[in-house]
Amino acid sequence: GSLLTFAGIAAVLWKRFPAESREKAAPGIAYSLLSTLCTAFSIILAKEGVRNLPALEATFIRQAWAVAGLLVWGLAAGQLKGWLAPFKEKRLVKLISFSAFVVIFGGFWLSMVSLKYVNVSAATVLSMTEPLFILPLTAIMLKEKVTFRETAGALIAFFGVALIFLR
Repeated sequence: GSLLTFAGIAAVLWKRFPAESREKAAPGIAYSLLSTLCTAFSIILAKEGVRNLPALEATFIRQAWAVAGLLVWGLAAGQLKGWLAPFKEKRLVKLISFSAFVVIFGGFWLSMVSLKYVNVSAATVLSMTEPLFILPLTAIMLKEKVTFRETAGALIAFFGVALIFLR
């Protein structure tokens, strides 16, 4: 199930970079790999944390540390004032607040709940199916074209997830 899920996601995400854009893509790929490494460590730490706490409390602690880390980073880099400038616009504050609510409760909290009740490998594989949900949303909201390869990859990944549940 996991192999099918990974294969399907790989098919969805596979993109050929033209030679002239590869150089521009290299930093993004490097940061993605670094992000993956950090995510792996954070999942292991979160699994340990959620073992002794309710998922909502663990989510709050995780978010509090994220805010504290960003405050330290912003102060050290001298960018905190610039980061806070967009919050002067009322409409943007509403949009960011709604987005934060969805991300925190729809993403972080539910991922903590999954870590609490499922082994870390299964929870991680299932949480990496985000691209499958992004496909229809980008097609509907951003009017982007979804290719046959992306659709086929999503179906393969869906069957992989089904196999995980049916084991």
